[in-house]
Amino acid sequence: MERTRALPEHRIAEEELAPLPQPVQRFLRAAGVVGNKPRNLRIVFDGSLRGFDGPWMSFTTVQTNSFDEPARFFWIDATMKGLPTKGLHAYENGTATMLIKAMGLVPVMEAHGAEMDTAETVTWFNDLCLFAPGALRSAHHLGGCG
Repeated sequence: MERTRALPEHRIAEEELAPLPQPVQRFLRAAGVVGNKPRNLRIVFDGSLRGFDGPWMSFTTVQTNSFDEPARFFWIDATMKGLPTKGLHAYENGTATMLIKAMGLVPVMEAHGAEMDTAETVTWFNDLCLFAPGALRSAHHLGGCG
């Protein structure tokens, strides 16, 4: 977050939408991105999740994304089988990893690899569309639009 705050400010101009496909242009205009330029985002939320046929677990997350150099960090605090559990999904430089630790100490799940890299890339683009559509213009050079 600190690195992206130090970037020079750039506001999206109407003419910057021209190279994008028409549906993307319409979406971005409707989302009010002209005149704005997100650099990063931070989201905090609570919810419930479960594994395959497992019990529901309450959780709290903090997620940060940066857009100039695609990155997404998703920290989670949950209770699994009565134990406090902490996890991190990290996506940076096109590589994704996940590490879940019971009591924040004992690894209980770890994942990485090409399939996860692809899934997290899709998730990063999805986050752009939902939470920061103004960043889609920056993602154009990454193959995100058109």
